[in-house]
Amino acid sequence: MCGILTLIGRDPGDAAVARMRDTMTHRGPDGAGLWRGTNVVMAHRRLAVIDTRDAALQPMHSACGRHVVVYNGELYNDNQLREAMGRDPSSYRTSCDTETLVELLASSGLEALRAMRGMFAFAWADLAKRKLVVCRDPMGIKPVYWARTGQSVTIASEIGA
Repeated sequence: MCGILTLIGRDPGDAAVARMRDTMTHRGPDGAGLWRGTNVVMAHRRLAVIDTRDAALQPMHSACGRHVVVYNGELYNDNQLREAMGRDPSSYRTSCDTETLVELLASSGLEALRAMRGMFAFAWADLAKRKLVVCRDPMGIKPVYWARTGQSVTIASEIGA
């Protein structure tokens, strides 16, 4: 399961972000992560299933460092997507589908959605373009909520966050 949290606009500070993220500890008891950019904060609660190493922690950056993602879900065609990208298998840092997702988004942008098969919700930031995209699978299996809070927007896996 996993829990994602993204704040766009005003950063409420470490303590508030940690409280918001940790309302979803039951979704991800195996770890927590937080990343800050310009006018964006991404946080994650982790349920480690496929790759339990720290290298698979989120928020996860692409190899080039330009893209950041928080992700909840499973890509059923993970191996096929990795093969289709044509990268040397040893170039991957992890065996988790989060890395597949961030690298696929880095190479193909939103066209990546056409190739993805699975259940997912994610927030993806392209730091060079200063663009943030929030997506979920076509069936809406994985939850994602958003709320405008003053001049900011909050996106999370649960309303309570």
